[in-house]
Amino acid sequence: MKSAGSIDPKKFLIKVICGARECDQMKDHVLVVFPSTFSIKKLSNLQSAIKNAIEENNIEHGEIFLDDSLIIVEVDDPVTVAPIVADLLGVDKVAVADRTGSKFNDIVAAIVNVGKKIINSGETFAVTIHADKTEYVGRDAEFAATAALIGELSRLNIKAVAQQLCDKLIYAHATQNSTYVCMFIDKGLNGLPAGSQTDQLLCSLHNSLSTLSCLMAIKCGFVPQIVVLKTNNHNAKQCAEHLELIAKRLGKKHIKLDITSFDVSGNGSQPLVIEKLSSLILAKLSANYNIKNIALPLSTAIFPSWFVSEIVGDISKVAVPWLPLMFMSDELYMTAGALGMKDSAINAIQSINGTNFDADEYAQFMKAINLRDIVDRSIKSMKTVDLEIGPNYLHDIIDSMTV
Repeated sequence: MKSAGSIDPKKFLIKVICGARECDQMKDHVLVVFPSTFSIKKLSNLQSAIKNAIEENNIEHGEIFLDDSLIIVEVDDPVTVAPIVADLLGVDKVAVADRTGSKFNDIVAAIVNVGKKIINSGETFAVTIHADKTEYVGRDAEFAATAALIGELSRLNIKAVAQQLCDKLIYAHATQNSTYVCMFIDKGLNGLPAGSQTDQLLCSLHNSLSTLSCLMAIKCGFVPQIVVLKTNNHNAKQCAEHLELIAKRLGKKHIKLDITSFDVSGNGSQPLVIEKLSSLILAKLSANYNIKNIALPLSTAIFPSWFVSEIVGDISKVAVPWLPLMFMSDELYMTAGALGMKDSAINAIQSINGTNFDADEYAQFMKAINLRDIVDRSIKSMKTVDLEIGPNYLHDIIDSMTV
């Protein structure tokens, strides 16, 4: 969906509030949340997540309610709240909108009013109306509103074009009782609301790929039990950044996790050895914690299929293996960026992808080490920490990494 403006709240407020005609108060402005396709059956979870996110930012709000499949947020400053809600999982898009009635004349008048606020001289525009629950046909209202806008703004030399070609899109969504005419639309992260799944899931955090796997599990509604596994090339600062990102996606200010470590000597099979050991540690913890689901950060685009089969076979003996990244290839990088991971983390994933894996070398190394001893020592040295994500979170997390 093409946006009517940028996400900069200050610029938007200056344009819409200070300079707009017929906009001396915000009482008819609301925040409209469009749930993702997969959130439609979990709207109560999304509604709670929106309420918690707004309140955690110390923003007062009015009613948060359902209007058909939309979630409407009554708040004094919807422009400021929009990016907060757009950053939640389970949201397809958010819009700052004028609310009006659902009758034909109401929606045409509201569209004209919004168009006068956002369309500048010489710009092209398009009007799109979703109106499947009204007595009139949405297409008729689109034609009427377009003609009215051209008449009202004839001095500005504006032109109506197809939606794909327009400078400004005015999107209106009509429910049975109200119509919401959007002045500003921002894309969300989609997925499911965090915590909407009831099953527990174990996730390890030992590199950028495992962080992405954990984030994808969260995007599918799970709240993972996180185990930080420090290796000999552990990057404490990056790990702290990833934990903050995970807490953000979960909508939590506190995060509880387990921390342990193991060393792996450097060779061409090191990424395989790390994944093997981490999976065995999670398998052992699965029994200790009585958690029967384990997320494995394995993609067949990166790791050999024989190795993926081996790990899945090991885990299947004690738990249910989940592979959030299983069939992702180029999407790995795009998804990592969309979920907030930095370029350095994405480069680290590319580095793993650039490794040449040798089955014989891996087998020889596996024979040379005592897997059970490494796993047992790692679990014995494990500690549990409860961290608060705040101004000093970086130092707190790095200090807690000492195992």
